[in-house]
Amino acid sequence: MLDLRCAATKDDSAEQPRKPQLPPQIRLREGPGTTDSDNQCRSVLLSNIAQCVNGSHLRNSFIRWGSPLIREVNMFMSDEKTPSHCLHAASGLSLLLCSCKAYCFALPAGQSPAKCRVQALRFAQDAVAQISLVLDDSTMPCRCIGTLASHLENLKRELEEYLRSKMFDLFFQSPWVCGGHVLEMMHALRYYGLRLVAYRSYVGSVAHMYNVLRQIHGLDPIPVLEAMCEHLEDLFFPGGQPKKNFRACYVRYLGGRLRFHGKARHQNGCHALAIPAHTAKATAGLSSGSTPEADPRFDCGRFSLLHRLRDSGYRFDEASILPVAHFRKTSSSSSSNTPTGTATASNLQALHQALDAELTSPSFPNATFNFLSIYLICARIVDRISDAYHDPDAKKGQYCLCCAEGLVMAADGFREGKGWRVRKEIRELARVCTEVMKEELGGKKVDEFVWINL
Repeated sequence: MLDLRCAATKDDSAEQPRKPQLPPQIRLREGPGTTDSDNQCRSVLLSNIAQCVNGSHLRNSFIRWGSPLIREVNMFMSDEKTPSHCLHAASGLSLLLCSCKAYCFALPAGQSPAKCRVQALRFAQDAVAQISLVLDDSTMPCRCIGTLASHLENLKRELEEYLRSKMFDLFFQSPWVCGGHVLEMMHALRYYGLRLVAYRSYVGSVAHMYNVLRQIHGLDPIPVLEAMCEHLEDLFFPGGQPKKNFRACYVRYLGGRLRFHGKARHQNGCHALAIPAHTAKATAGLSSGSTPEADPRFDCGRFSLLHRLRDSGYRFDEASILPVAHFRKTSSSSSSNTPTGTATASNLQALHQALDAELTSPSFPNATFNFLSIYLICARIVDRISDAYHDPDAKKGQYCLCCAEGLVMAADGFREGKGWRVRKEIRELARVCTEVMKEELGGKKVDEFVWINL
């Protein structure tokens, strides 16, 4: 390792400028007698990492946080007095080389070893195109500092900078490194995707209107909305999907809390549902205080085990993983007779099954669901229903949620026996909502809202 460090950090500044050289030709080998070729590969990997550390690539957050061994190799190359740094870097390089060899030897004939790197670049390209669609939408008029649109623009710039880093050396082509970059991009897209779900409550309002139409109006199931209402129930429906008291549940989703009058006793019913200012500010797309991540709606790991593992540094810790509902169900069925608090083989098997379900489940691949795309369609649904619900002379494109308020109030009146079909405008609203939802989402499947190139 010390010889590799000297070779990787050799100072060529005093030498004369040389012509660009082709990358070293290396050959991955397996089986006995591969010590020399493995050492050559480790030397190339160490040189690639040193070039990344000393260059400008670490300014990109996806490369900085998604690339393994950056910190270990940097400490190893800068500190000669700590043997543990050498051990960490050596074991990490061996693991990285083993993963490269396992992937390359498993590739079908004719496929390039750079497939992982190309796939990561394509995913970043798809993300840039999707963010551009959101930023060009009329629901994002403001680019002021601190708004959701400004954060999305910063994310778009980071992805474009990643696309400009045309690194195809052995380190950047390795599946471990490319997978780390993709996971960091997925995490950022999910974080801001959940913020879009909460932004102006368009997505949640569509979910509540859909639930009312399913419970009262007999609307046929729409696969995408059905899957969202089931798997993101805690987000849209605090306390579960309601079959009555629809307005109370809707206001709770908007952030409403019980507020009692100052001089009144709680028993006499002098109270109302009110939405706190900080919740309304966060829903409008503004940062709520110094720690916006404290809002549970923005917690990436609340509904996804993969993103919860990423937040924990990919460390398997039952205490932090068990709160994820689907892992709780899987682990309870797999390890009913095993002691808790230990990472047993059955729990690891349950972890594998839960992650596989998040990534490949046909009903709802939670970890790879594209919240940006569903936001655009839900905003368009609200826009169409709002324009149809208002007077013909009213201004178009207001994205008003009074249609959702009117629908949930009418549903409560129906449950209380006041009659669903009494008011003509409510009947018309139910008809318009049904038609618009069927036109926008009726013929779509869940897999159409999953990130491709993963």
